[in-house]
This record gives sequence, C-alpha cells and structure tokens, in this order.
Amino acid sequence: MNDDDSEYPALPWRRRVLVALLAVATAATIVWLLTSRPGDPKHDALQAAHAARAASAAAERASAVGGKADVLLLPAPASAPR
Repeated sequence: MNDDDSEYPALPWRRRVLVALLAVATAATIVWLLTSRPGDPKHDALQAAHAARAASAAAERASAVGGKADVLLLPAPASAPR
C-alpha cells in the first residue's frame, strides 16, 4: 500500500517527536501533581507568600483615593393598585 493512497498518511518524524514529548510531559505533570502533598512545607510557604501578597495588594487598594465604591441595591417601588 502506498502512503499517498492511504486515508491517513504517516506523520513526519518531527511531528511524531513533538507528540511523544508532549505525552511524556503530560504524564510527568500528572504524576507530579498526584504525588505532591498539600501539607508540604514548600507548599505552606508558597501559600503564606501568596496570602501576604494579597494582603498588601488589598491594603494598597484600600488606601488609594477613589479605590472603593459602595453600591446600594434598592428594591423596585411597588406599583400602584388599579
């Protein structure tokens, strides 16, 4: 059978290598995510750093002029009886 006649021609070798590398990277990422523990000290340090960064960003927003706007949602007025 000729490659030109087949319904699905063979992929070029570079595309095959790319697909293989993407499959290996995906599998490695999944294994890493499944084996990493959420209670790991590195994980806790990252969470603390993220919380500190979020707190400082919130403090900057609160001290900025015009940084907060309160919106009141009032109920619609009752319609008059007919």
